[in-house]
Amino acid sequence: MIESVLIPTPAERRPIPHFRQHPSLSSTPVGKNRLTLLCFRLGEDDYAMTTDRLLASITLRQLGETWRVVNSKLPFFRHFSRYRTTLIPLIDLRRLWSIPHDVYDLETPILIVQLPRFNAGFFVDQVLNDVQIFRQNCFPLPPWLFGRESAYFTAMLFCEGRLTALCNEQTLLTIAQQDYIYQAQQTLARRQKAVSSK
Repeated sequence: MIESVLIPTPAERRPIPHFRQHPSLSSTPVGKNRLTLLCFRLGEDDYAMTTDRLLASITLRQLGETWRVVNSKLPFFRHFSRYRTTLIPLIDLRRLWSIPHDVYDLETPILIVQLPRFNAGFFVDQVLNDVQIFRQNCFPLPPWLFGRESAYFTAMLFCEGRLTALCNEQTLLTIAQQDYIYQAQQTLARRQKAVSSK
């Protein structure tokens, strides 16, 4: 469900005082006016991530073996896996945003995203399609979108007639206590190295 969202018409695309325009979407250089996005669904709502950070869209079966994080205090961060020889944390957006979902199975979609310090995998409900949009078709953010704080997103837009939230991947990891995840990743790597050296 969409909660407390004010949707500007095309004639009202100028910034609205209580809306927040993300810095990455303003003063765009000539020739970089398009965004290529991968849309996906969580619950009843649509979201998108920029494909310049997206490494792969795969299933849990393709990802292979996963390891449980011991003593994690974060309900949305419980597992690690290996993607192309690199250990990655798996972030459950459905738990983070309290979205009801079925039990995971081997066909659960996972988006592998490149981040500044490490890569991460995000569980989603359904991968939709790639879209190309002009940056001017990204609308400023209301304080809340889909019942969640706008800090999770960089903009809102319309894809195939549906309101879509453009995710801020870096903020997602910051909110998920990035340093904690990084330390846990290093701890797991050290344990595996110790086991393999025996």
